[in-house]
Amino acid sequence: MAGVCGGIAEYFAVDVTAMRVLWVLLSIFPGFVICGIFAYAAAWFIMPEATVVPVAAPPSPPPAPAADPTPAASGE
Repeated sequence: MAGVCGGIAEYFAVDVTAMRVLWVLLSIFPGFVICGIFAYAAAWFIMPEATVVPVAAPPSPPPAPAADPTPAASGE
């Protein structure tokens, strides 16, 4: 919802889906539900926004040289 699991997964270099599943499983256990909700809300406010770095398109290849319109001399 707020990208908390994605941010944590990126920080620890793990799969985002695995982090989300772990968060849901820990939130299901009694006692962790309320703590899980508060921890998510706290992380939502504490974690900094992700910085987006624009990716430039790769440079286009140089144009092919133009073909010579005059035929080559046969050497005769």
